[in-house]
Amino acid sequence: MNTEKQIQYMSKVLSALNTLFDKESENYIGLEELQEGENMNDFFHIIATRAPQHIYTKFTGQEVDPLELNHIATRLIFQDRDSK
Repeated sequence: MNTEKQIQYMSKVLSALNTLFDKESENYIGLEELQEGENMNDFFHIIATRAPQHIYTKFTGQEVDPLELNHIATRLIFQDRDSK
């Protein structure tokens, strides 16, 4: 796996995610909202599971559930680790 490419992608994805916390953004999510009830858990569930699941399905055409996506992510972690 290409560490430099991963860093480039991570930078771009984090930049896009940071717009969620920009008060000027139409997609703004405030920290106060995330601290209410179970909102923080819901947010991290979406970031860690549902959004990647959606992107994976869109790019590959394969329907996967959250657990299947977790297995794919775990394999990627091991591939990345083994390539170093």
